[in-house]
Amino acid sequence: MHQIELPANVVEGELARLIPIAKDSAKETKATSVILSALMSVSEFGRNMLAGIDAPSTKTTSISCYTEVVFKSGATKEPCRPDGMIVATVGNRKWTALVEAKVGNTELDTKQIETYLELARKYGLDAVITISNQFAPLPTHHPVKINGHKLRGVQLYHWSWSALLSEAIMLIKNKGVSDPEQAYILTEVTRYINNKDTKVLSTVSMGKNWKKLCEDIRDNGTINLPAGELCTVVDDWHQIGRFLALELSTATGANVSVFMKHAHKSDPVARANADVKVLQSEHDLFTELNIPHAAARLHVCADVARRVLEVSMSLKAPQDKKRSSACVTWLLKQLNKCEDESLIIKVTFGKPTLNTSKPLKLVREEPSVLLPDDSSIIPSWFEIKRVSDNVTRFMGQKTFVEDLRQLVVSFYGDVGENLTAWIPPAPQVKDDNRTSAASSPKTPQPTDQNLVIAENKPSQSDGMLRGLLSRLPLN
Repeated sequence: MHQIELPANVVEGELARLIPIAKDSAKETKATSVILSALMSVSEFGRNMLAGIDAPSTKTTSISCYTEVVFKSGATKEPCRPDGMIVATVGNRKWTALVEAKVGNTELDTKQIETYLELARKYGLDAVITISNQFAPLPTHHPVKINGHKLRGVQLYHWSWSALLSEAIMLIKNKGVSDPEQAYILTEVTRYINNKDTKVLSTVSMGKNWKKLCEDIRDNGTINLPAGELCTVVDDWHQIGRFLALELSTATGANVSVFMKHAHKSDPVARANADVKVLQSEHDLFTELNIPHAAARLHVCADVARRVLEVSMSLKAPQDKKRSSACVTWLLKQLNKCEDESLIIKVTFGKPTLNTSKPLKLVREEPSVLLPDDSSIIPSWFEIKRVSDNVTRFMGQKTFVEDLRQLVVSFYGDVGENLTAWIPPAPQVKDDNRTSAASSPKTPQPTDQNLVIAENKPSQSDGMLRGLLSRLPLN
């Protein structure tokens, strides 16, 4: 049972309520209270979310959450009232974070976040956590640009409502909540967040610069957007990548994540700059999704020049086959349940001039259409791709995302989950070693007669024992 024990310097606040009492217009207040009460009441949910931001998250961690927190006057230049506070306690250690939440289409405010960072630093708090319908590839990659000086001594993290919802749904699907009552609470919380009448979630879309970018490339073959607006498009795309990962997580019950180079995990600006260069030079936006135990990463590409969406997975061709036709047969067996014969199968060989690409329908009818005349040339890779080319919907801010989501989830369900990566066979003992092992002399096994003799024959240790006993005094 959680007690109302406000942290030092806090003069007002109450424990987060699962069923908050507030005006109908106070949507943020109610949503914040509901989600914080779930973090506090459902052990596995609270620990999982805190683990993602390097907060204390062991089984002995106690989590208390408060809403409408008011600090002593004069803490900051501007009056502030954080939406909530999380206190995680392990032994004598307390980890505390302020929470600022926005619902619907309302976006986070830079000045407000910086004020809370100032407040947290003044009172020695550990972090500020923001919650909104903006996305970030990692909780440490914040969707709002903050002055670096404001981050000294305080961590800044971000959760999207979709990330919280996805984590809750995965726990429910995988029966990851051990206590039935807590599982029920989490089910009701997901129902609340997901309900359109609560207006917690918002429609995901590309930003206002998306259509202009598409028109520039379509009409002129060049990008005329100012640098700042172009960066905004890439930021929007990164948010969409996280959205796709969460949607696939929800659909599969597995923790799907956006793949990033190691350097980009710690430097989101470098990641953005790299993708801006690719967009400028190749007119492509791409991302990759890591799916636990899948045969390969799922590659997602928006070809802006052609106004085409592509999703694909690549498999290394088996290298233990003697004929290229056997490699194609190996792949076709994995696609025997797929009804979409418009899938594109691309084969990569050691020589680029031999590479081929054909629809699945043709490959099923005549596998040789993918192969060179020399059947001994073994493929290196297979790529299985699905393409969506509705150019009108591609340019729409919302329809672009709708089509992309449907494409990713359906492709993985139809194709990706049925693919198996080729694994080289285990090494085998050479024939000459088998022969030498078989012909080597065997160690003779004891017979029953040997055992009897061995049991009756006194051992050296037996003789030593009898000698010691004979020297012992009898009285």
